Amino acid sequence: MKKSVTVIAAIILVVMTVSLMLTHYLVTVTSTKKQQEYTMLLAMQLHDSLVTKLMEPVLVARVMASDEFLLTALREEAVDHLEQDVARIQPYLLRIKQSFDYTSACVISNRTHRYYRDDEMHKIIHPTTDAHDTWFSKYAASNQQFNLAVYRHAKDESLSSIFVNARIEDNGEFLGVASTGLYVKEIMPLLADYEATYNVKINMVDDTGLVLLDSNYADISKSSLAYLVLSRDQNANGWRYMRNGARGFVVTKYVDALDWYFVLRGEYATASFVMQQLFYLIALLLLALALYVLFFARKRFHATRKVFNGTASHTDVLTGLPNRNFFKDMYGEHGVFNTTRYRCLAVFDIDFFKEANDSMNGDEALVSVVAHALRLLDNHGMVLRWGGDEFLI
Repeated sequence: MKKSVTVIAAIILVVMTVSLMLTHYLVTVTSTKKQQEYTMLLAMQLHDSLVTKLMEPVLVARVMASDEFLLTALREEAVDHLEQDVARIQPYLLRIKQSFDYTSACVISNRTHRYYRDDEMHKIIHPTTDAHDTWFSKYAASNQQFNLAVYRHAKDESLSSIFVNARIEDNGEFLGVASTGLYVKEIMPLLADYEATYNVKINMVDDTGLVLLDSNYADISKSSLAYLVLSRDQNANGWRYMRNGARGFVVTKYVDALDWYFVLRGEYATASFVMQQLFYLIALLLLALALYVLFFARKRFHATRKVFNGTASHTDVLTGLPNRNFFKDMYGEHGVFNTTRYRCLAVFDIDFFKEANDSMNGDEALVSVVAHALRLLDNHGMVLRWGGDEFLI
């Protein structure tokens, strides 16, 4: 009987555990899939909005670079007539700036190294000697059609700008660079609004992981997300979704049109996380309850089962064990020597029972010892009370 109870309880426990694990797996897979689908849709929406905002100055710079007026002005640029060339090019750049509300519109000549701006002839660049101008010679040698650069102002962060440089060529001859610029602070409110609305973090980074756009100035051109950015070959044609810890996620995409990476980071809603933790807690409580029920059932079984079902003359009144009369009737007067009915026989008593009986309830001590002996013996034998504190197994 006891073995049957144990087996049934064990089967119930195993079935309950497997059911909980299966339920948790199905719930987790479904929840994770829905969370990922929502995250990807959100990333696509924010990506499209941000890239559209950044693509306008890129398109304008590239249109400038192919404008016949600008090509002609650079081809006809006169080394000895600076004021004449400034008067020709400056109104063109000013119209570009005012039409699109840019920070600046510029042209840098490869032949004269003049840096024309919408408001003045800014300076003569020195690409080989001035550290601030070496970018021009590097860009000329790179054969890139355009690039984006973020200039963080050293003294006034609010003047930090994004510059788009487009290559001006005429029949394969490099004539110079057309450049448009807008303040970083024009992009930051868009990022801040998205981050507050959706509880995420948005960045644009270069292929080294350097943060180029952020909702605050602290991380721009200083922080790195290289550990999140994949190489261009791996990520050029699609999105990459990654889990970041227990609750976090990261979505990245290489933006070919900008040569930058879009990075979206965030954490799933607390409610979702709490529900998962609550599920774990409930599962643990159910398992603990099942173990307790199993333990209680076994204990109850030992405590309540009848030790011996015999006649009154064969049963010890206190412990319910068979007594000396039962042993004599079953095995005879000399039954102690009759090993055809049992394989071994042991006699024991309770040490210091007399002293214990004087200071505590002796009946409770006897009943406790009997219960312990029965548990140890299980169903492999019989315990008899011989008399007093003496027992026979």
